[in-house]
Amino acid sequence: PVTGGAFQSSFEGERDCILLKFSPTGSRIFATLIGGWYFDDAYSVATGGDGTIAVCGTVASNNFPNSAGGFQLVKRGTWDAFIGRFMPDGTRHWITLYGGNNDGTLSDEEAANGIAVYPSGNIMVTGRTRSLDFPVTGDAAQPARAGKLDSFIVKMRADGSRIWASYFGGTDDESEVSSRGLASIASDWRGTAVITGWTNSTDFPVTGGAAQRTKGTGWDAFLVKF
Repeated sequence: PVTGGAFQSSFEGERDCILLKFSPTGSRIFATLIGGWYFDDAYSVATGGDGTIAVCGTVASNNFPNSAGGFQLVKRGTWDAFIGRFMPDGTRHWITLYGGNNDGTLSDEEAANGIAVYPSGNIMVTGRTRSLDFPVTGDAAQPARAGKLDSFIVKMRADGSRIWASYFGGTDDESEVSSRGLASIASDWRGTAVITGWTNSTDFPVTGGAAQRTKGTGWDAFLVKF
């Protein structure tokens, strides 16, 4: 049940995203669909201090409703990540796709699993990628994919322009199944971000003085601060 004036009122594909907002007393403020003709999933949502809403997920639709002038207008792989910002009343500010199209031997895939909003309005997004040409920036902490499936981190401005983007991971996988990878992110007023997830890499890039520098048996959790 979408609300009157919803950004997208009709179901368009095999699976669409939904975005809902409720008042503190539980009454519905707005409800909208977000999606194209195929499979699209929203995985995480966060709100800014001004009431704006940031949402992220993964897209298989070639006609996903990204906005004109967005960072990436055309889907490059089988699945691309998406990042969106909505106003407090549910109107779209911007939506962009984000992903690569070349993985060498595996099917390409991007999914944004976690999102956080800074007091400044900037947005930090985390997720997983198989693409060798994932769009990182020149100042990336890790400019190239190390394993078959690496984590990624992207920071966007409130206006939808990109600040920086990086891979993050070791030579094995940073995701065992689709529900793993960079699992959660939180930010603080200083502009730092704390990210959690899972890794199977024995050479996961830990820092000097880390609480645990060596991977245990099986998959380990990780904690990263930027």
